[in-house]
Amino acid sequence: MGDMKHILLATDGSNSARHAFQTAVHLALALKARLTVLSVVEHGRGVFEEHAEPDDLAGGCDEFRHEAEEAGIRVVRTLVESGLAYSRVLDVATRECADLIVLGARGLGRHDSPLGETAAQVVKFATCPVLIVR
Repeated sequence: MGDMKHILLATDGSNSARHAFQTAVHLALALKARLTVLSVVEHGRGVFEEHAEPDDLAGGCDEFRHEAEEAGIRVVRTLVESGLAYSRVLDVATRECADLIVLGARGLGRHDSPLGETAAQVVKFATCPVLIVR
């Protein structure tokens, strides 16, 4: 893992995403990696809140950015994208040359399985390592 210089954190504002954020920060510090925090507006609504707008999601990402910078990560970038969540995570990982994708096992959606749909699809199709945090 020593050559991992860019970590992509995908977040939806859930408790699982908060745990993933904490893990991503620890890894970024240990690896001296930069961190990109991504949230996706899916199907016309955001997932930080029931009817979140892109600006609301940006605020959630900015909060994570601020916390990461306070922890000592020097390069933190935030992105808000729209589209199908897993597809946007994969696209951003490729476009931004992420060495690792970190995301929570379960998001804010249905909880009838241990792994959410977004996490499952990211694991299935990612071309870089994926860390799922519970």
